[in-house]
Amino acid sequence: MRHLIFLAPLALLACNSVPGANLGDDPSCEFDPHSWYDNAYASLLQADGGEFDLDPYGDIVTGRSGSYDFETGDYQYSTRYHADYPTIASNGEGYGTIYDNGDLDLIIKVIYEDVLGDSQANQIRTERSDCTGSVRRTELDLDAPVDAQPDEQAISNEWTTTIVSDDQVDFHAEVDQEYGLYVSDMSMSPDHSNQGSFDYADGAYTGTTTMLWDGTGTTSWQQYGATFGADNDYIGEDQYYLDGSRLTAYGVYDGGTTSLGAEIELLWLYDGSATGTYLIHDSGSTISCDVTITVGGENCTMECVGYGTQDC
Repeated sequence: MRHLIFLAPLALLACNSVPGANLGDDPSCEFDPHSWYDNAYASLLQADGGEFDLDPYGDIVTGRSGSYDFETGDYQYSTRYHADYPTIASNGEGYGTIYDNGDLDLIIKVIYEDVLGDSQANQIRTERSDCTGSVRRTELDLDAPVDAQPDEQAISNEWTTTIVSDDQVDFHAEVDQEYGLYVSDMSMSPDHSNQGSFDYADGAYTGTTTMLWDGTGTTSWQQYGATFGADNDYIGEDQYYLDGSRLTAYGVYDGGTTSLGAEIELLWLYDGSATGTYLIHDSGSTISCDVTITVGGENCTMECVGYGTQDC
């Protein structure tokens, strides 16, 4: 079997079982969310001799097929998506160990293709021992090998995972950024909803999020400008849709006050274009503007009643 070079501690924990011999018979974690929690071990529980073809969950993913070789540790899969979802396919391949008891250590390269014809690759490192583990997702060059060392500038996110019960899996992330620590907590449940909160720079940017199994979701947020060297505060809400579009609506306030200076509502499409309204409140009157943003956000224009058209 092709183990990862840093697998030794996990291998010692699971050495009492041979991968593939009695899959699922003696789980190391006392809880069993694997009938709904989408991961490599759950896929293998539904496999026939290491081969699987299943419909994992919800409306977004319509099917996943692949295989795990218990002799070599090679793992591969392909995922199919809802016709309205902006990702049209993803294909993963990698290697590692998936043990009978649910412990695992895998490194996988996944290439995603979208409706715009763009492709991007992620390196995903997944580890779990007993009920706790981690998932690290890092940008990778399309032609890089599975276990390549990512570029130092690559965007990377790492989540600590905890199986809390049969009906809950928690995710926690902490990232040092320019203005302070970014902390995010999410909980997943059998209906495949994700609910959680985030906090950046000790309350300067906070919010709560709910993402649902059908590809929709809501984020309510507040951003206080003083921490970021800005004069205004922002309070808003984003609505997410299956097709990758997002409706964002927020108010702009004079910093540290309840004085509303502007209201903005924009419907962003997956291609980066948007249309919406910008209401400017000034000395007791309101100026109404229609906003148009071109594909990729390259150009923004406002057509304001009584003021004509201008860049924004």
